[in-house]
Amino acid sequence: MMTCPGTLLLLLLLLLLLLLTVFAASPSASETAVAVADGDGRQVYIVYLMHLASPGLSESEDGASAVEFAHHDLLNQVLDDSRIHRESGRTRGRQREPCRPGAAGTARGAVPGARLAVYRRGHCGDADILAAFDDAVADGVDVISFSIGSKAPSPYFEDAAAIGSFHAMRRGVLTSAGAGNAGVVAGGSVCNVAPWMLSVAASSIDRRLVDKIVLGNGMTVVGASINTFPPVQNATLAFPVNGSCDPDDLDGGSYQGKIVLCPGQEGYGLGPHLAGAAGAVLVGDQPDVAFPLPLPALVVSQDQFDEILGYVNSTSNPVGTIGGTETATDPQAPKPASFSSPGPNLITPGILKLQPDLSAPGIAIIASWSPLSPPKFNPKDNGKVLYNIESGTSMACPHASGAAAYVKSFHRDWSPAMIMSALITTATPMNTPANSGSNELKYGAGQLNPAKARDPGLVYDAS
Repeated sequence: MMTCPGTLLLLLLLLLLLLLTVFAASPSASETAVAVADGDGRQVYIVYLMHLASPGLSESEDGASAVEFAHHDLLNQVLDDSRIHRESGRTRGRQREPCRPGAAGTARGAVPGARLAVYRRGHCGDADILAAFDDAVADGVDVISFSIGSKAPSPYFEDAAAIGSFHAMRRGVLTSAGAGNAGVVAGGSVCNVAPWMLSVAASSIDRRLVDKIVLGNGMTVVGASINTFPPVQNATLAFPVNGSCDPDDLDGGSYQGKIVLCPGQEGYGLGPHLAGAAGAVLVGDQPDVAFPLPLPALVVSQDQFDEILGYVNSTSNPVGTIGGTETATDPQAPKPASFSSPGPNLITPGILKLQPDLSAPGIAIIASWSPLSPPKFNPKDNGKVLYNIESGTSMACPHASGAAAYVKSFHRDWSPAMIMSALITTATPMNTPANSGSNELKYGAGQLNPAKARDPGLVYDAS
């Protein structure tokens, strides 16, 4: 979840998601084969209320109309058989570009048989947010997934999300919201803390995306990145002249074909890419997160970067080799994401409700991606993909929203408070030795466990 309108706008474009709403209705005969086998024989419908940028492209094959055709065709696949296959089909005669960096298998929503409908909203102003809430409630939804937030919470009477979700709650609609991505920001605190909202933190999964640079002395440094480029072999390591990898600072420098060592993460490698570098090594404060970068590159910690500089200063010809991204298993997962905003609730600290409420997978998640947005941190990249790998509480929040829909499909008479109770009280505790440096103010009640939430044994209601 990002702040609005800058980074949030981009993230919303990536996810095709502003609000997720879930409907329940009896399936027709033609739908029975893909219906959810829920408690009352009804099928769950998921509707995404999304935001698209105003198209600045022409209405040509590569313009907005072509993008809309691709989206419509994708939705049609879901309507046809509830599964989205990465490698099949054509869109108006054009072969779909495969998912990058590549993940074999089938992508599906949290509830089998889900149906998607996409709406277009404004630029996440308060009026737009409240209008989206109003429309969703008026349409009879059961769950709203809200992936918008800020560095810190706002007073409830000044917060469109708190106001909209309150009115939704009064009409029996649960709002699931991201806890925020300000975990590494000074003063950052969990947002979306209204007690009638489900506040979702981000946690890791047991798959890590890593990349390596092998230095000329044989030392290997392991970092994180989503790098699908060919390997860079024995390229010269170069430190920026003025210590900055900002595109303006690298402009005119001699970095062609070299691996640039960036002491920060500004631009996410865009500066070295525009300067003609063969690769880059960046210092980041989120070592658990892999980003899609515009050139062969990886993100390392400050200590790792200092080791690389030590090698550079020890030889007259420092070189390095950057390979491609590899998957690694993390047996210590789930762990709280570094970026996930911590508690407590700064607005009403006296309320006995832990914030964030729980955690859900939010690192390296395969997510829908708008073809209107470049898949990497490069505004000049004309590539178009339907899926990408993304991290954030905006990835975690839809997991909890889907779980809420799953629970609702079995307990149609449950209130939002009862569904929240089921999800929170059945979460898997995360107070493991691997998380000894963290606590409940970071990960809440623990990791989301939809299977247990279906039958929690006891639920609490609110009045």
